[in-house]
Amino acid sequence: MSTVGYGDIFCQTVLGKIFITFFIMLGLAMFASYLPEIFELIGTRPKYGGEYKSEKGKKHIVVCGHITYESVNSFLTDFLHEDREDVDCEIVFINRKLPDLDLQGLFKRHFTIVEFFQGSIMDPNDLERVKIKQADACLVLANKYSHDPDAEDAASIMRVISIKNFCEEIRVIIQLMQYHNKAYLLNIPSWDWKRGDDVICLAELKLGFIAQSCLAPGFSTMMANLFAMRSFKSSSTTLNMWQNDYLRGSGMEMYTETLSKAFNGLTFPQAAELCFTKLELLLIAIEVKGDDLHDNQIAINPKPVIKLASNTQGFFMAQSAEEVKRVFFYCKHCHEDVTDPSTIKKCKCKNCEYEASITVVTLRSKFAYFFNAFYPCFVVSTF
Repeated sequence: MSTVGYGDIFCQTVLGKIFITFFIMLGLAMFASYLPEIFELIGTRPKYGGEYKSEKGKKHIVVCGHITYESVNSFLTDFLHEDREDVDCEIVFINRKLPDLDLQGLFKRHFTIVEFFQGSIMDPNDLERVKIKQADACLVLANKYSHDPDAEDAASIMRVISIKNFCEEIRVIIQLMQYHNKAYLLNIPSWDWKRGDDVICLAELKLGFIAQSCLAPGFSTMMANLFAMRSFKSSSTTLNMWQNDYLRGSGMEMYTETLSKAFNGLTFPQAAELCFTKLELLLIAIEVKGDDLHDNQIAINPKPVIKLASNTQGFFMAQSAEEVKRVFFYCKHCHEDVTDPSTIKKCKCKNCEYEASITVVTLRSKFAYFFNAFYPCFVVSTF
């Protein structure tokens, strides 16, 4: 009414022009009176509200539970360690409390792959905000310093029930304090270890390591070094040889990789010898098919009667994921005479095989991806 438009409709009388002039001034005054309320609404909008904007083809995981600077920093340090391959996965944290200044600074340092939302994992609306149905997994952190471990475990289990009621297919990895509380997870109908659901019990790990150390002295130290993410750099000028050897061993972690076609038909001892002498890798286990050909099992140092099939997953102790890639690129025809394992890269005759093999992802290889990133945060923190 107060706009001129294209000029085809306008006030023609003096009274009409006077009326529209005052009408415009009144409208502007009323609009100006509402501006403070509009700015107040915009200013009071929750900083960590909104919802996660998932991109097509982009993976993300949801982390909930005990979210503090210490727990988040420990998790990110291992998950984003330089020894791993490039982690093309976003991490979404959700917690009822607002993050403190230290935690906000930590999120800002990793703002490209980390997002935080204020909310409760018990609320279906908040689960929808973090796109739990599209997530690859949901990780539930526990407070290892809790004075009431059973109450802490009960809270964690309730979070799992809420998540599973909202989405049965989501894969959940939960941290518990007490071993006997693991039995309550079996009462959740949608809890399925075959889908990748897993529980990590701190008390069980501690007592198990202590017991094994009685049988094999140094076992707990070896396992703690194996699960801790460290980078080794030789320093022959300042350290003795035995110190370099120890640091080199403590810098190794567990990795998984698909064995190339050059390993097809070999027994485990033959494959382990080839990996050690030619590729300088320690092959300690492989993935084998179960009796029903559906359930995969991990065979540690299996008997020679087992022959390696195509696309067999191997479990290695190595310094980095880049080193383990050698076993995937190894070609008997192209790399037979190679003396330096670091020069083993993808050869021309591997192009077609590489493109086809990267699509082969088993349940166990997915487990290993989160096992390497999530499990060490708990194991190292227990000692």
